[in-house]
Amino acid sequence: MRKFLRFLDKLKKNAKDKHASFWKKVTDFINISIFMGLPVGMGLVVYCGLANAGKQALGILSFLIVTMIAFYLETYIVPLFHEVHEQYKEDEPEEVSESMEKRYIKRKMPYFGEKFGTELFDKVTEKEKYLPLIYADGHTSDIISINDADKWVCIDGQYFPLDLIYGYNLGNNELYTVDGRSIKLSDNIVKKQGRYELKTFLEKRGCFRENKINKAGTYYNRTFAGHDTDLPKADWAKGRYFWEKKVANELHGQNSVPAFIPVDELRRVNPEIFTRVLSKHELSKLKQAVSGEEDELLQAIDFNRYANEFTLCNGIELIRLLNNSNYEPGMDFLFDCLRDIDEACFQVAVSALTRFPADKVKEKLEERARLAYESGDAIHLAGLLYLAKEMNISIDYIENIKKGDFAGEVREFLVEEQEKEPVAFELGGNAYLKQ
Repeated sequence: MRKFLRFLDKLKKNAKDKHASFWKKVTDFINISIFMGLPVGMGLVVYCGLANAGKQALGILSFLIVTMIAFYLETYIVPLFHEVHEQYKEDEPEEVSESMEKRYIKRKMPYFGEKFGTELFDKVTEKEKYLPLIYADGHTSDIISINDADKWVCIDGQYFPLDLIYGYNLGNNELYTVDGRSIKLSDNIVKKQGRYELKTFLEKRGCFRENKINKAGTYYNRTFAGHDTDLPKADWAKGRYFWEKKVANELHGQNSVPAFIPVDELRRVNPEIFTRVLSKHELSKLKQAVSGEEDELLQAIDFNRYANEFTLCNGIELIRLLNNSNYEPGMDFLFDCLRDIDEACFQVAVSALTRFPADKVKEKLEERARLAYESGDAIHLAGLLYLAKEMNISIDYIENIKKGDFAGEVREFLVEEQEKEPVAFELGGNAYLKQ
């Protein structure tokens, strides 16, 4: 569709250029008629008048003078006039007619289409596979579809990157982006009564707000400083986590009210650690509360209680703060965070695991790689292979499989993943791979 619209834009431009060329010829003819024809005509009239009066020589002289003046005007004054006119036009703001292709991109991917460029636009809108959202009661959404990687959402035919959307206002029917923008959605969502459905969907994903954060753009600039042009290739998930962290540090700092209580009188950890990203101050209080308290610590690193990939980073940061490389439940939690290489918690968990003794990490890698292979969990295997490469550890179980006479998709995947090369991004994320 976009290529077809680009073709139509070219036809339109060619027609416009031909039209402009025609009218230039017309105006040139009029200029010559005015600045040459009119003076020469007047000279002929003067000549005829003087000739009739018996002053033929004076008439010829007058005609020659008028003709020379006309020639001077056409040769020097008219080009000078045109030059001044063109300079004046350049100083005026140019009225740009937006192409059909640009209007199409804006309509299909509001705001982000121009920000990301046509290459990513084509990939997201034409090459990605989207499936409609299905709820627990079996209801299938007719306005919300999600791609296989769970990173892009299609809302009533318009595409948005989920990691860069932090809120939705039901009353205004607008999305809020991490760089401080508001995107008005189509009125068709209101007509289909899809606003509540969209709000429910975003709430379940976690880290959701109904109201706009005034300093969202400031937090974005601090997070993605100098890398706005690299955004299409950035690790959005990790960038979003850093953004959430900056929001938490300001809204839930040391002097915030009410004060954060990490563990209540019944020795239950605060459920907020599972639903929102904690500030540096709150994590410090949580660490003090669970240090030396086995039951409370196990509650805090219960993987299944965490609401999303961003809040899982609370558990990872807690394990880093405790700095106990011999704590096996902590290592198990970190390995659970390696289940998806594209999630925000992945890189944070990899960084934490590199602080553990290499022999303990290798032992756990062997165990997890065998379980992942036997269950056919190729995505988890990708995360394990990535960690092994980062720590320069060889997984014997995998090496033996590659040497053996095994067939099947999982073995092919293992060989392919081992040959892939990680690509670094300045935010600290290596989560994107290239062949």
